[in-house]
Amino acid sequence: MDLLSLDYEFSKDLLHYILSGYYSSILWEPTGPFAIKSNTSPFSANVKLKVKTSLDTFGGQIHRSFDVDFPSKDISSKHYKDILCSQRIKFLKKPFSYETLLFQLILWGEYTALSYLYELKTSPSFTLHFIYGVISDLRIADSINDNFWSEFEEYCKIYTYADRIAMKLEEDALVSVT
Repeated sequence: MDLLSLDYEFSKDLLHYILSGYYSSILWEPTGPFAIKSNTSPFSANVKLKVKTSLDTFGGQIHRSFDVDFPSKDISSKHYKDILCSQRIKFLKKPFSYETLLFQLILWGEYTALSYLYELKTSPSFTLHFIYGVISDLRIADSINDNFWSEFEEYCKIYTYADRIAMKLEEDALVSVT
């Protein structure tokens, strides 16, 4: 499978997980490309777990940002696209890191879920192509290379392990206090 297909499959599976796994209460039904399962997606168990822990950590902050960007909750397609495009420009101007990419991905995923919840039913389809476009931009800028998906997997694996250790230390500290 070529890298562009992997980029697309990742974008699709990331949003699928956020919309139907992490935020299952929004009752999103996968249709179109989201209804097709991929066996070759780089959205692995390690990446999924890192996305989950990142949403657990930053979800509240992202929701507050969403409330600032969309105070009336009457979200038009144009306003949604304008906000994401503005965020894209800011993101692409920053030095690339896996950490900043992951944060932007979960931000765009949560914005998609909240927009869908507030009746912008086209947000998943738009954001799928949007994220895929951002990954393509990163390839064009040589910010990511042909080994990107294996390197990103390793990043998620290492930091998920570190997250687990930190959670265990917090649990142990709470147990020793009680």
